Formats: sequence, C-alpha cells, structure tokens
Amino acid sequence: MIESYCITPPFLSTRNLEDFKTTLFKSFSTHRPSRACLRAPCAPPDLLACFVELCKTFAITSYLNLPLLSSSIDQALQYGFFGVHAKGHALAELPSIPPTLSSFYSAHSAQEVQQALDLGAHFCTLSPIFPTPHKSPPLGLDYLDQLTPLQKNRLFALGGIVRIEQVKLIASKGLRGFASVRYFL
Repeated sequence: MIESYCITPPFLSTRNLEDFKTTLFKSFSTHRPSRACLRAPCAPPDLLACFVELCKTFAITSYLNLPLLSSSIDQALQYGFFGVHAKGHALAELPSIPPTLSSFYSAHSAQEVQQALDLGAHFCTLSPIFPTPHKSPPLGLDYLDQLTPLQKNRLFALGGIVRIEQVKLIASKGLRGFASVRYFL
C-alpha cells in the first residue's frame, strides 16, 4: 500500500487542547497515517507539543506548516517535529530548510514539483487531483502520467481524496503516496 499523509485542517488548531487531542487520537487510531502535518494559522506551544507526542505514540512522521516557512522551521526545531511543509509561495525559501529537517512543498504543477525537488525539497504534494471545495479545477489522474519515476517516488497526490477507491486509483499511478485533509477526519 502507498504511504498516507494526514494534513490537519486549519480550524483544528483553534480548538481547545482536549478537543484537539481527542480528534487527532481518533483519526490516528482509525487511519494510521504514515505521516501527519499540523497546518495552522498559529499554534500555541501546548498544541505543538501535543501534536508531536501523538505522532510519536502512533509512530507517525510529524511535519509542521505555519503561514511563514521561517516560523515553521523555528518551531519544528524547538518542538521536535521531523520536518516542515512549505506553502506554494515559499518555493525560493526551500534552500533555507536545515538538513536536519525533512521537507515537503505544496506544488500545483509538474513544473513546480521539479523546481521544488531541484531546490532541495524531499517530497511534494501535487494538487488538486480531484475536485475540492474552494480550490482551482482538478488536474485529474491523467495529469500524473507526465511525471517521471523519480518525481513520482517523491510525490503525494492531494486534493479531493476522500474515499479508498480514490486512494487505489492514486496507487495505480505509481506515486509514493496520497495526502488528504477530509479522508482522515
């Protein structure tokens, strides 16, 4: 089976700590993702520590995605995250990620995937693959056929993935994995 990458919705970080922990515990227990990313407009210290601890409990590789990549890097290093997830606007900042942190980049085209990998990103998400509320039109499954085997080995499809049938379609394209928000919640 391909790898799975759970990305939290931004609103989750606005809940109280107990609700945050309960929601993630249920998600991680049910779906057992290989990786998880805390995506938040801001994240208080207790939330960051809780996320890292839950990921360790379930042997999940933890990533952090804050509005600014520099903040993600600082907080990831301080709280023990495995890596950071850079937003699309942070492409030029990828070389600033320390080698001690793993990195994801949010790409929206095959060209951006290659640029991010060339700049040192370890992995990319490519989105949207399927229709997603409030996002641009989907790239579609056939779009993935233009990617090289090397790119596919470092790529997680994202966008509109809410059912196991879609995960199987992604797997048939030879990608490393899939990422989703709604699939895991």
